[in-house]
Amino acid sequence: MKSVIRYIFFFLLVCTSFESLGQQTQIIQGILIDKESEYPIIGASVILKEHDPIIGTTTDPNGRFKLENVPTGRHQILISAIGYETITLNEILVIGGKSTQLDLKMTEKATQLDEVVVKPDDPHYTPNNEMALVSARGFDTELTERFAGSRNDPARMATNFAGVSGANDGRNDIIIRGNSPMGVLWRLEGVDIPSPNHFAAFGSTGGPVSMLNTNTLGQSDFMTAAFPSAYGNALAGVFDLNMRNGNLGKNEFMGQIGFNGIELGAEGPMGKNSNSSYLINYRYSTLAFFKLIGISTGTGEAVPEYQDLSMKLNFALKDASSISIFAIAGNSNIDILGSELDLDDPETDLYGNEMVDIYNRSRTAITGVSHNYFFNKNTYGKLILAYTHARVQNQIDSITWNENIPTPTEEINSFNKEDRITAHYFINKKWNKKHTTRTGLLTTSTFADFTDSTYINHADQWHTFRAGDGRSQMTQIYTDWMYKFHSKWLLRTGLYTNYYQLNDNWNIEPRINLQYKWNHNLSLSAGFGIHSQQQPLPILLSLPEFGQNNSLNSNQNLDASRSRHYVLGMEYLFAKHWRLKSEIYYQDLYNIPVDPFPSSFSMLNAGADFSLPYKTGLVNEGIGRNYGVELTLERNFSDGFYMLMTSSIFDSQYQGSDGVWRNTAFNSEYVANLLLGKEWKLNNSMTLMADTKVVTAGGRYYTPIDFEESIATGEEILDESKAFSEKMDAYFRWDIKVGFRWNLKKITQEWTVDIQNLTNRLNPYDYNYNPRTQSINQVNQLGLFVVPQYRIYF
Repeated sequence: MKSVIRYIFFFLLVCTSFESLGQQTQIIQGILIDKESEYPIIGASVILKEHDPIIGTTTDPNGRFKLENVPTGRHQILISAIGYETITLNEILVIGGKSTQLDLKMTEKATQLDEVVVKPDDPHYTPNNEMALVSARGFDTELTERFAGSRNDPARMATNFAGVSGANDGRNDIIIRGNSPMGVLWRLEGVDIPSPNHFAAFGSTGGPVSMLNTNTLGQSDFMTAAFPSAYGNALAGVFDLNMRNGNLGKNEFMGQIGFNGIELGAEGPMGKNSNSSYLINYRYSTLAFFKLIGISTGTGEAVPEYQDLSMKLNFALKDASSISIFAIAGNSNIDILGSELDLDDPETDLYGNEMVDIYNRSRTAITGVSHNYFFNKNTYGKLILAYTHARVQNQIDSITWNENIPTPTEEINSFNKEDRITAHYFINKKWNKKHTTRTGLLTTSTFADFTDSTYINHADQWHTFRAGDGRSQMTQIYTDWMYKFHSKWLLRTGLYTNYYQLNDNWNIEPRINLQYKWNHNLSLSAGFGIHSQQQPLPILLSLPEFGQNNSLNSNQNLDASRSRHYVLGMEYLFAKHWRLKSEIYYQDLYNIPVDPFPSSFSMLNAGADFSLPYKTGLVNEGIGRNYGVELTLERNFSDGFYMLMTSSIFDSQYQGSDGVWRNTAFNSEYVANLLLGKEWKLNNSMTLMADTKVVTAGGRYYTPIDFEESIATGEEILDESKAFSEKMDAYFRWDIKVGFRWNLKKITQEWTVDIQNLTNRLNPYDYNYNPRTQSINQVNQLGLFVVPQYRIYF
């Protein structure tokens, strides 16, 4: 113990010795726009609070501002403009190696007689989309990177919010209020995109490693129910992501190595005194790099190899208009070979199953161009044209063991490719202080080419059970209207409609949100919306079973699944930096595909496995229901400390064609999170950081294995008469992250170590049958997992 104390004392002594380096300074710059019209606000006052001498400026004709010679560290900024609600930004981080960029929105007062109140406006939870009044939260790069266990992943970060849980430690699929992860919509820069993840399964929304790079993300939104009319073809929730613009002041660079990969980034202006910028980031798998240079990582051939590129170019035009070009592209591959496992040492089974060899190849590309044009200061139109590409190839070989000698047999071949061309145009008009409308059209042409085949042993031939090669078209039209009755009342109502050409399906969906500000600290809200989602293409184009009429696409005429969302909410700012938020909700799901004969199957459970279910002849006669209550207690980051406590108690049930109510595969019944974080400023240059997270959740329901039938057939057989009747043990995980930030002149270095599942608890994920040992085995989620990271800005 004495030696530990000596080391700590020596470390603090070294840190304080760097005081002689003096205080480093940097720039805070950004743009300020009207929240409804998104037009620049001219002449607004931007002041750095509690600093002597005063550092302040005003916004220029483009709404831009720059605060120079700002000391590194955390700061509070006061922003005010005539006719607008004054806001205060807390704990804005300034580091030595990179200027701080702020993209801010101000709300115009509904009446000139409104009381002037200075209130904190934390961008970490204020939605970027002003039409989202319930079940919505904003987030940015700093929040995504702050929480322990998030791995710089927006989806994993979102599992800390009320009503959200992870489906699997090894993947970032998320469960929102008991809904399948397949019900989540991903949107980037105004267009719907395929799963932005490496090693993603075709038709899924998650994956083991996110392609989204937090170093390029801007202010974005996450929504969990009754979302605005601009979002369609989703039942569960929405990630509305934006990429930030590059720095306009100077060229800046970033290097990083950690769990997510080895990264290099650059940003800056495109020319001297230019209002146009570039932003680019490249990443390569860390484990693949070690393999490349001959360093073993202890995973055998199961090395995840991936790389991705993110970029955005922004060109400023006259009168606040702009053109942007954006892109995200990546590819990945991994071989998980059960045939190479040491059967005498089960600890070597890090990833796979001894009964199969899996070869996975995937590729994703997203690219687009957007044009934002202001007709006048209250009206603008935005056009986004985009192309997306997703390609997944899988080969699965079954393994037969004879005296510990494996014999692989090719069993499943899968090739899936989907290309989309999307055009999205909308007009946003702020009629006056009280009325704002947004009307848009989004059309997507999908070109699919996929074939899934399985080998039929008794027939000694391959059978294609899914196939598609053609084009489908979806057209979405929406309108949203926001009306401020008074400074206390806010109404958002809208209408969404879509037409899907493949099955000639038409949907009309009303949406409404209402918010009442009881006073400056308490607000009440209510929301309702009808939402629908078309079935995945592989489901629509599934072919009949072997030996039946293969000319029929028996699911092609399936209708969309639908859900009615009801939400009541309350938010109370009961003390400085503290807020309490609660929502109760009910979701009525209907028109769900089920079997045409009595069975427990329902598409509401799709997404619980890595692949889509193989079913034909489905009918839209299933129903479901999700209901629950959520609570959030949060202390915004202030004085070097934050806290987030969320809890949710809910029930998620469905009814198959047999008319029996059952638990869904995603019904854990409760989830609770506690997150704490603290920063200690050691001196003017060095900061020590610590974050921790504790999460507990109810065990999931699952269908038990019919042990005797599995022995008789030599393969896993589930007891469907007891579908989702058994419950796994409760989930518990404790994560700790520690970090150190060192600011030097024009350079900032950061070190972090994220220790996940500190107690090494064996949380169950699934159960499977092993025909070699004729036993049922528990498959566990990740054990103790250490994620180090180093980053440098310069």
